[in-house]
Amino acid sequence: MRINKLLVTLAFSMFISSGVVVAASASDLPACPSNQNAHWHNCFGTSTWTSGNEYVGEWKDNAKTGQGTYTWSNGNNYVGGWKDDKKAGQGTFTWSNGDKYVGEWKDDKKTGQGTFTEAEGTVTEVIWKDDEFVGTIAELERAEKKHIAKEKQDELVRQEKKDKYDRIYNACLLDKGSNVDMQVNSLEVAVKKTCASIAEKPSWLETLRYE
Repeated sequence: MRINKLLVTLAFSMFISSGVVVAASASDLPACPSNQNAHWHNCFGTSTWTSGNEYVGEWKDNAKTGQGTYTWSNGNNYVGGWKDDKKAGQGTFTWSNGDKYVGEWKDDKKTGQGTFTEAEGTVTEVIWKDDEFVGTIAELERAEKKHIAKEKQDELVRQEKKDKYDRIYNACLLDKGSNVDMQVNSLEVAVKKTCASIAEKPSWLETLRYE
């Protein structure tokens, strides 16, 4: 399944090797220094690594921060937000086979809501957390509806149980209280305790009598 493949594919991580080639590009931000050993801060520049990977975008404190495009030598491509050399915010990751994820990122991982489009055109709204596929939005909506329905059913059962308890308890008080002086505290307590016990676990006969 293509979704499972995503977890493996994103294992590719960005790395900086020796022999960096630097070039500046036009942007609203000033161009980064042509000297690769200079401090790149609040500027726009292009770095091409000897591996063939390339980043074109914004920099801050010598780290990819802001908006930029990173292209891997294997054909994978990411366009979107960056923070401290990690994918962050909204971004689009396109695999070399044509599959594409558009959505939220945090700390270089897919986290949040997004859209996964397979190369043949199938579009699925998905949820991710820490680069782990949680499920499609449709699946999560069905699960939420099922959870709500179960909660309503459980509440109905609890209410029916309470209503039955109240009916038996009150009927028992009327029955047993008619034979004693309920003005006497000790007798009142005894009758209420007995009726509470009966209402909690009535025998079939007690149910028949008080229901």
